[in-house]
Amino acid sequence: RFGTRLPTTDNRVGLDRDAIDFFATLGGRFVTGALAVSGEAGLGIHTTRETNFEQDDLFLYSLRAAPHGWLIAPSVGIVGQKHGNSHSPIRGVEDLGELRIGVRAGNRRWIRVEAVKGYETFSPSQGVIVTAGFLR
Repeated sequence: RFGTRLPTTDNRVGLDRDAIDFFATLGGRFVTGALAVSGEAGLGIHTTRETNFEQDDLFLYSLRAAPHGWLIAPSVGIVGQKHGNSHSPIRGVEDLGELRIGVRAGNRRWIRVEAVKGYETFSPSQGVIVTAGFLR
């Protein structure tokens, strides 16, 4: 998986920046019996508003475990990003981490509801995520 946030034309006007953010991760899924485990890890190159430190390279990660093939399946996962050890966190690209515990209902058409608890300083303290989708 990879992606980018494209720049605007002017860093002084508007809500965005005149720099590009990029990320690339490699993921995998392992199914053994009734348990499915998936994970992703990679690199994010994110720009900052600091003139003397214009970008930060981040380690991106996620891990999820859930029963495989259940119509209603609980899940647990973590997702986050870590900056390098060579400097203190920069505002806007801090360490982030969330524990997500949820339940998914359905197989081909599904809905997932997850409770979120942040475990890093700048992560959301708590919240709820609702997603839905379908397989073709």
